[in-house]
Amino acid sequence: MTQRRHLTTFAAFLLAISSYAAGNITGTVCNKDTSEPIDFASVTLVDKETGVFTRLGTMTDENGNFMIKNAPSGKYIIKISNLGSITQEHDITVGETDVNMGIIAMSDDVKLLREVTVVGQKSQMSVNSEH
Repeated sequence: MTQRRHLTTFAAFLLAISSYAAGNITGTVCNKDTSEPIDFASVTLVDKETGVFTRLGTMTDENGNFMIKNAPSGKYIIKISNLGSITQEHDITVGETDVNMGIIAMSDDVKLLREVTVVGQKSQMSVNSEH
């Protein structure tokens, strides 16, 4: 009977450890049209079940690379956003192994990047510093 109790305790311990397993999430963010890396893009994790942002997130480096370390196992939405680009969302599942998102190509947000025309007008007032 004690052997069965030890086996049950050990199984419960393994189950508890596996539910707290963590993995790293990596990837590279680039511009869809130019293939140039996008630096300083925001990468955040959202709990897929609750829709709540987790405290895990990072920014891409100068080469467009990112790494979120030790994400607990679970189902998430990874959200990548950058000013001037259309925000990307991808479903991911983190388990005991690392998740490599590969290359994430972001499209420019055409509405945001429309050309702005600035029209200047000459002032009718003149300042003369000669006395």
